[in-house]
Amino acid sequence: MKSSIKQLDNLQQKSIELKESLEDSLVYHELVKDVHDAILWEKEKIALVSSADYGNSLVEVQAMMKRHQVKK
Repeated sequence: MKSSIKQLDNLQQKSIELKESLEDSLVYHELVKDVHDAILWEKEKIALVSSADYGNSLVEVQAMMKRHQVKK
């Protein structure tokens, strides 16, 4: 009887450790995904602001400015 209780306690402890390890892994992978998304966003914005296309007319420039304005 004592042996089976000890085995159950041991199993419970291992399951707790596994749960904590999985939670830590989830946090890590979410962080990596967020960093990756931020890098992609930054590369997209750098490509946009690096464009040499300034428009050929006042109307084109105004349309570009309107398109790139931050919505509040």
